[in-house]
Amino acid sequence: MSDWFGSVVNSFSSLTQSEPKKSNQGTNDKDGCHIYAVVVMRHYAQKESCRLTAEYDFSPLPMYMAKISREVTDLVSRTTSQEALPDESKCVDMENNMGMFYVKATNDPPPSQLVFIVAVNKHCTRYQALQFLQEAMHIYKVQDDVYRDNTGEALKCPELRSLMQQYKGKRDVLVDAQSKLDEGNLDELIAKSQDMTQSTARLMRDARRRNSCCSAM
Repeated sequence: MSDWFGSVVNSFSSLTQSEPKKSNQGTNDKDGCHIYAVVVMRHYAQKESCRLTAEYDFSPLPMYMAKISREVTDLVSRTTSQEALPDESKCVDMENNMGMFYVKATNDPPPSQLVFIVAVNKHCTRYQALQFLQEAMHIYKVQDDVYRDNTGEALKCPELRSLMQQYKGKRDVLVDAQSKLDEGNLDELIAKSQDMTQSTARLMRDARRRNSCCSAM
């Protein structure tokens, strides 16, 4: 299963890598979290599921890539929901640093089991994605006893669309705080220190440079 998903998502990400960098201009995608899609599936029988709700926002991507992205999202949603176990969580990696799919199933067995799938950009942290899923599961209410794919207006959920907007451009405050501590203040702290020898200060700066090189690789 993972190998099959990998090949699909690899093809998807290699296409996005060939796009001009201008596609990111004028968006919050490069600065923070972006929720590409949230899909709610009903797992109603073995290897059977239907799409109850889906909200998409692939606006940071070029038009033709947005269409491909939606199709891949629907494919991942269908397949993961058909195999979901009660209370199961999993993630599907978009290769080449594109982003992630996060999947969370409710504790109910089929036919009542709901499976929530969220597609996020590479700047959305795991914590943010899981937090989004928890909020989505809390606010979403099944409207009808449906066992077939909804289409058109029936797919829409204003509450989930509003939640997606709340995460748009949002940064993980813990990651921001860590980055400020890691890099920006080290030289300042060394300069102010009264207890550090010059040789120790040099070793610390060298260690930081080595870590930066490793991160870049």
